[in-house]
Amino acid sequence: MEITIPSDLRQSDSVILDIAYEVCLFEKPISQEKENVGETTGTIGEEGVYLSTACAWYPDMPSLLAAFRITIITPAGYGKTAIVFHMLRQMVGDDLFYKSHRRFYKDKIWQRAGWKDIQHIFEEDCKTDLSWFFEQWINRIGAPFIELGKTEVVKASNGWLTRIKIIQTCPQTLLGKGEPYRLFVPIEMEMDGGNFSTVTELKESSSTVIIQTESQPIHIAIDPQCDVFRRLHREEIPPAIDFILGDNEKVIVYPTGGEGALQASYKKLAELLGEKCGIQASALRKVQLPPLCRWKEC
Repeated sequence: MEITIPSDLRQSDSVILDIAYEVCLFEKPISQEKENVGETTGTIGEEGVYLSTACAWYPDMPSLLAAFRITIITPAGYGKTAIVFHMLRQMVGDDLFYKSHRRFYKDKIWQRAGWKDIQHIFEEDCKTDLSWFFEQWINRIGAPFIELGKTEVVKASNGWLTRIKIIQTCPQTLLGKGEPYRLFVPIEMEMDGGNFSTVTELKESSSTVIIQTESQPIHIAIDPQCDVFRRLHREEIPPAIDFILGDNEKVIVYPTGGEGALQASYKKLAELLGEKCGIQASALRKVQLPPLCRWKEC
């Protein structure tokens, strides 16, 4: 059995499903232990949820409506595996990253392996302690929120001097005190003479980076390609149907500018959806979003 978990629930430590279905059984179960299993566990994979054969339900009568509860335990690191490997690759470099992966595959093929095995192999190949990395990104719950603080660009004798303050906010959870993450934050600068990029290490709640360039910076962005696992700013999140389906307080926003006939059509559609789906409709007049992750010369 495979069940697809909505994206807004995949970051949870566990998900409880109440499943009801109708089934007609023509063969007796192999083992009586499989009857009426009630609560059991499964594992989440990239394609969905895999439930073992112990979850099978064998009703006593054909076409009997059966219902049971399944508790699905989310494995550590699920939901951010790809970005964890991406950050690891950015940190150690392509050569060591692929070398360690090949060794992991060779040493652990047909065996049970986990994050500890990956950590051990990478530490041996890279000859460095990576316990902080795996503890932070695999065992720790949550993600940091980073933003630009005060940014100054001043003329220097041999070019331009840019001071960039980067701030990280860490949510406090039941299992953590909201301590700062150790991050490697990419910085990209657009200048008259071309682009400049660098990476800075951030260990504290805030840090000031000083960069000297020959040309004057016009535009500055931190982590513009989302190379760091972090909480996104609102303006960075693309529209998705999940936001509508998973929102308990849905709001339809329609424009009030433009042609009169078009305004009336938008309003009529918003009111119709509001009546059918119980959604609040609001007129859009003016919205201004602050550039929290970017700086641009005015």
